[in-house]
Amino acid sequence: MQVGREVRLRRNELQMSLREVAELTELSTGFLSQVENDQVSPSLASLGRIAEAADTAVRAAQFRRSQPGGAFRRSPQGDIGR
Repeated sequence: MQVGREVRLRRNELQMSLREVAELTELSTGFLSQVENDQVSPSLASLGRIAEAADTAVRAAQFRRSQPGGAFRRSPQGDIGR
């Protein structure tokens, strides 16, 4: 299995840019690009940060859909949603 391909597919499903993932994970966009292109093998810690960022994005999207009028509000988890 190619980890990078899976990471890119998930990021694209969530409609996130590399910059957004980088900000959430505190990993560089260059490193994330290398992961997605299977040029480097990320550590388990880095994979955990990437997975956590994807989960955060899913929770934020769910929160946005649940808000009437699309106003921005802070969720109980601290995520900003629309």
